Amino acid sequence: MYTGQSDYEPVKNKGSLVKQYVYEHNLTLEGSYGMGDTESDASFLELVDNPIAFNPNDNLKEIAQKKGWRIVVEKKDVVYDITQCINMNLI
Repeated sequence: MYTGQSDYEPVKNKGSLVKQYVYEHNLTLEGSYGMGDTESDASFLELVDNPIAFNPNDNLKEIAQKKGWRIVVEKKDVVYDITQCINMNLI
């Protein structure tokens, strides 16, 4: 029966989807990288070895700072590694 309701919201379950895919395909996340830009990406970024918050919204930026993740911002074709700037007390 079609109700118009979604049974599954992948945006809220990215971590679970990554875990399921890795399991089903007998993969490993060793040495893995992940990029995200919103807090809905945090659940899968927690799974990878090298999480990167790329042009993060304020919520993901806060999460990334608390967890020590790399933060990268691109503006007008210039890429800034915000994490390095923070560590060097430049911002």
